[in-house]
Amino acid sequence: MDYSEGRQGDLEEPGLSQLRPHGTEWLVETEGIQIDYYDGAKRNLDFIWTFDNPVEQRSPLEYFCAMFPMVEAAFWIEKTNAGLAEMKRKPLSKFEYFRFWELILAISIGSEKNRRNYWMEELDGEGGRIFQPPAFGTLFGMGIRRFEDILQCLSFGDEDCNDPWSPIRPFMDALNNRRQQVINPSHMIVEDELMSSWISRKQDRTADGIPHLTNIIQKPKGVGAEIKCVADSLVGIMLRIEICEGKEAESKKKWSHLPAGTAQTLRLCEPWHETGQIIVADSAFSSVTTAIELKKCGLLFTGVVKTASREFPKEYLNDACKYRHKGDHISLTTIIDNCNLTCASSKIDVHNHLRQGLLNIEDAWGTQTWWHRLAATFVGITVIDAMLAYNYERRVDAKSVEDFANDLALSLICNKFDGYELVSRRRLSDEPIAAEPSIPVVPFEAHPLKCLLTLPKYKKNIGSKEGAPRKCYVCAAQGKRHNAHYFCVTCSDVSQGSIVVICGHNSLRGTSCHAYHCQNAK
Repeated sequence: MDYSEGRQGDLEEPGLSQLRPHGTEWLVETEGIQIDYYDGAKRNLDFIWTFDNPVEQRSPLEYFCAMFPMVEAAFWIEKTNAGLAEMKRKPLSKFEYFRFWELILAISIGSEKNRRNYWMEELDGEGGRIFQPPAFGTLFGMGIRRFEDILQCLSFGDEDCNDPWSPIRPFMDALNNRRQQVINPSHMIVEDELMSSWISRKQDRTADGIPHLTNIIQKPKGVGAEIKCVADSLVGIMLRIEICEGKEAESKKKWSHLPAGTAQTLRLCEPWHETGQIIVADSAFSSVTTAIELKKCGLLFTGVVKTASREFPKEYLNDACKYRHKGDHISLTTIIDNCNLTCASSKIDVHNHLRQGLLNIEDAWGTQTWWHRLAATFVGITVIDAMLAYNYERRVDAKSVEDFANDLALSLICNKFDGYELVSRRRLSDEPIAAEPSIPVVPFEAHPLKCLLTLPKYKKNIGSKEGAPRKCYVCAAQGKRHNAHYFCVTCSDVSQGSIVVICGHNSLRGTSCHAYHCQNAK
């Protein structure tokens, strides 16, 4: 139809009616839009821990202990021992508990298809073997029966009839708490999902015990427990995870009155509300509602809108872009609830590839107990996070997944937790057994850090270039002028205007102001 002649007065130009989806009016910005992230948001990831040794001397085991919930592990050992006692087996020590995880890790990087083959002591009879048998029992001092007894009794909490996820929830909560204790993320956080694949006892893809099963056709291993998660965009370390528990359970969670993607985003990012962090998500979480609700919570949002397109001019963009040339662009803006909106390879995908494709503890474990399957996923996340932290701080001698897992397994074998040493009839090498690892002392509980932008005085700076213009007092004493983004909650008196400003342990600058403050604060 030709709109240049004979057009009726009430006939609109093509596409203009599509700029008001559900009553929300969008404007076409012909000159484009310039987006400037404020300087206060551009910060690097900070590790809130204090090692007793310099960076170049830290081992994979030390990074694993920093990422693993070591405090909760003592309770898990007690629960596992309760099951062993019922079977009339000897109790498990902390030393043996982590050696068990070493064997799980060693199996995951091995090549044997049958788990029991790792305990073979002699060569096969007629057929023979090209390679030397692993002989885990002789080499590592734990026989196959002891290993399988621990595997059968492995527990992380009491079963609750009102919570079908109670066998694994303590592990998930401990993992989230540990990340919040030791990591201050960079200025940008990415959100996505991961899968803990599942095969039932019937060798098919039915639930068979797992409380809720998800099937995502697009994923390589798309049947299992779906886990929503957020990770740091700079390093890729997982920051927080949440299991998808089904519609009924999700309806009882916080912010359940909002769309599912919005509610999940608000829950996952709750520790960083009012910090001005930038949240980047895919279409599963992206919507106009998500952007508005995050802005209300003091967070910025960038996402790709596909299905959740209410109040979003999706039809207009589809029609307007059909006959555009390469390089052309369209910018639209609107304001909803005083929130400015603009429409115009995820780190979590990389993390998933490292965990599932290269480490793959779930399949190596071969368990058909659903909470053990999820535990294997969580341990895999911990190992990959420890490797990413190791490579971030030790860039010169960064390790691959295989090398890091191999070194970590050897360190766990030779651990001296509880004063024990490796009992073996065959020495690993002529070198003496390594001493107990230097486990980092985390000062978070005594002197926790909080972002300056959470203070009422600086909330007005969220989204501006000024950020929170304060200097670290430790750096100032050394004649340096470094911008700081945090303050010590314990030593500050906000009501009196006394704020102890400090920068965390920043690996790129090599400073450890937070550690110095914790050691010298009165």
